[in-house]
Amino acid sequence: MDPTADKEERKREYNRLAQREFRRRRKEHLKNLEQAQKEQSSEQSEEIERLRYQNDELRRENEALRAQMYGSSSSSSHLMSSSMALPPLSSDSRQYSLSPSISGTSISGTGSPPATLGADMMPMAALSMTSSSISMVMAPYDRTKARSEILEIFRPLYSDPSITSDPQRHLAVLQSMSGGLPGALKPSKAQLETPHYYGIDMIASPTLRDRLMTVTSDVARGFVSELGIIGGERGDEVGQVIIWGDDPLNEMSWELSQPLLDRWGWLLGATWLQRANFWRRQRGAPLLPEW
Repeated sequence: MDPTADKEERKREYNRLAQREFRRRRKEHLKNLEQAQKEQSSEQSEEIERLRYQNDELRRENEALRAQMYGSSSSSSHLMSSSMALPPLSSDSRQYSLSPSISGTSISGTGSPPATLGADMMPMAALSMTSSSISMVMAPYDRTKARSEILEIFRPLYSDPSITSDPQRHLAVLQSMSGGLPGALKPSKAQLETPHYYGIDMIASPTLRDRLMTVTSDVARGFVSELGIIGGERGDEVGQVIIWGDDPLNEMSWELSQPLLDRWGWLLGATWLQRANFWRRQRGAPLLPEW
């Protein structure tokens, strides 16, 4: 066989093999790109769905809060919109008293706030009007009860120390619980995939949990402890949070104290300051300075 022709044949065979390998690699590359695009689209769809769900939850909470504040009852509307300013009465025997209640139990008389509760955290709870024809009491949610309810929900997570000390077991248990958790407590994708301090899971605020996922476990532990979700009731916790209304999982109804906002404002952001001032305005307390 002619050496030149043999060389040309080998060259053509090499080119065919090279082209075949190129097509195979291109096909494989395109397949990988399509798979990556599908996964990215799936993740984006899940995130969009989560944000849409969170937005719907916040909208419902906002509507419920507005309904509580501006309901059809003229007396309730007056109480919420008048910043708790009650005019003196001289022509009848009605008595008006403003007395605080952290426990949310019945209120009467004209007592003063407990020593552990600063005057700036005096809740409007406690607006009690008594007369022969008027009897109305508004009180914040019992914080001890709220803590107990949260701890009961997450008992499978924290009751076994081997779960809270093992990041992988923690994530596995949280994943198994996620389907049965209320909307405000449903874990995010980051919570289900990234090891973190388990106390973060117990905060009924998706946006606040997202912020806490970006800090160290020690920082998150310190904040959760001060918030009062985990641990026994301590004197310095009283007044850190007031929960207005009857739904402790509605973050729109939380009023954080000035000390908590001062220490953790860098983490909380301006939204929580604005929310605190909203509630302070309702009960006639001095507003906190904007950051």
